[in-house]
Amino acid sequence: MSFISQRGKEYLETAQTLLRAAQTMTDSVIAGQLKALADDYERRAEKASHADAAKALARSAARVDRDRQAYEPEAPMKVREWIGPALASNALM
Repeated sequence: MSFISQRGKEYLETAQTLLRAAQTMTDSVIAGQLKALADDYERRAEKASHADAAKALARSAARVDRDRQAYEPEAPMKVREWIGPALASNALM
């Protein structure tokens, strides 16, 4: 895992706390449960970091698109020359 989000760091801290508690346990069953719980929190840390990285990338891409649209010049408009009124026929006059 190369990028660890703040949420991922919190999960890892919880996992480390659980592992320290498991090491001090004299009951091996409880220690095993704490280690399994710590493993689950490590997986959660990795999953959260991946999700947070994906969200950050999506926000960045959206920001770039928005900025690009804000600074794009408008398409040049063709200016039509003034068209004079049509001549009326003698029959209508």
